[in-house]
Parts: sequence; C-alpha cells; structure tokens
Amino acid sequence: YTKAVSTITGHMRAEGYDIVSPNVSPMPSVPGAAIGSRLCPHTDAVQMMIHQLRRNIKSRPDVASLAEIVKYHNEYTLYTSQMLGFATGYRAVKDPFVWDTDIDPATGLAVISDKDGPDFYKSRIVWVPESVRTQLNYYKEHRDHIGGAIVLRHPELVRQAPLKTQPGLFFLQDEVAIERIRPKASAPHVAPYLPLPLNVNRRFLRTELKERGCPPEVIN
Repeated sequence: YTKAVSTITGHMRAEGYDIVSPNVSPMPSVPGAAIGSRLCPHTDAVQMMIHQLRRNIKSRPDVASLAEIVKYHNEYTLYTSQMLGFATGYRAVKDPFVWDTDIDPATGLAVISDKDGPDFYKSRIVWVPESVRTQLNYYKEHRDHIGGAIVLRHPELVRQAPLKTQPGLFFLQDEVAIERIRPKASAPHVAPYLPLPLNVNRRFLRTELKERGCPPEVIN
C-alpha cells in the first residue's frame, strides 16, 4: 500500500503537480497476519465450523430446561445464517437474508438489498442453492415450533404484531426475547467457531469462485 501511494505521488509530481510525498515507512511483515481483503478463512476452517455446529444441533435440548432451549435455538440460528452467508455472500447488516417467500422456487433466484436507500438502487440478484432453501424450510418449522414458548413469555409481541412479521431468523436472549441478527449481536455467537470479522463470508465466496474460474462480472 505504501509503495503504491509513493509511486502514484511520484507520477503526479512528474506531471507538474505540487505534491509532497507522504511520510511512509514500510512496516515489517508479521507471520500469519493479514489486513484488508487478504483476510480470508481457509476452506478447512469453514468446514470445521459447520461440522461443529452440526454436531451441536443434532442433540435435542432438554425441553424442561429453558436455558438449553435458548442455547439450542441460537446455535441452530447461527448454523442457518452461516449457511446463508457463505452460500450467497450476503452482508450481515440487519436481518441476514430474505425470507422463503422472496425466493423464486423455480430458479432459486432472489433479490437482496443491503446498505441501500428507500429507492432500492443497490438491489441485486443472487442465487440461493437448493440445500440452503431446504435449510430455510427446516428453520421455518423450528421457528413455528418455538414460537409458542416466545409468545407465552412475551405476549406483547402478538399484541404489537403477529409473530410471523418478526425477523425471519433471530437469536434469543436469556428471557426468550427476540434479538435481531445484527453484526453486534452475531459476533459473540460466531467467535468461538470462526474468530474473524463477520464479512469474511463474502471474501471467502469471492475467492472460491475466482479460483474455480467463475467470470469476475458474475462474481461482482
């Protein structure tokens, strides 16, 4: 980066612009460290995270233990949201993805809009793999099943709006309160499995597609 800045300013001075070279000094490289877009998990790290989550959610919680129910739900939500993120490159902003009704069942295509304005100018089309659509259906069944426990402890949700209008995917707090999947809320759940920034799913998918020969315009 510093070499590029120095080169650019040198070219600009050669063109007659009165520019002072930035005071930069090369930083020593740190083994195993990276910055910016180079920060990307290896395939085995992502696979290990998925395998661990799958093992955890295969064991049903004790229905008499509210704490176990909450823990199970949060790990099941994390598994589903990570599957969505790594398969589609969706950015974690508010809700991790569109709900199943927004996905075309014939093609698997969906329109997403993240970090956008009211005119949806930045909307784009993504493909949702069949395995992810299947998982969304499983999560919907789980969501409907756990809805009773939520309403029992928080009846105000029904008075304010039907439970179906709540986020498609959500974490639960200790008192079975719904918590939206925002970056700040997701980070503590992801860290034990993959201690990297939440947007590494986008870098991972981009890298994998490029290495497999996918055209750059399609990746973008």
